[in-house]
Amino acid sequence: MKVDFEGTLTPVQEKAVKKIKESDLGILMAPPGAGKTVMACKLIADRKVSTLILVQRQPLLEQWKERISSFLKIPIKEIGTLSGSKRK
Repeated sequence: MKVDFEGTLTPVQEKAVKKIKESDLGILMAPPGAGKTVMACKLIADRKVSTLILVQRQPLLEQWKERISSFLKIPIKEIGTLSGSKRK
């Protein structure tokens, strides 16, 4: 997957991303508004891999799509989603 990160991380976010990149697996826990979605976009761009993102609610799905489009320059129409029993 060829994408570049089009954003800026805070020093705290940079530190978290660096730590996560030291391993193949991990969990990023941070309070609301800490920039978890932005950090994930940075990791997606750095690792250059297709990524599965699971969310519980439609508003979170829409937020992810907007952030992916904004930070990775992928058109929203090209972001695949699955929801309930319907495939979009």
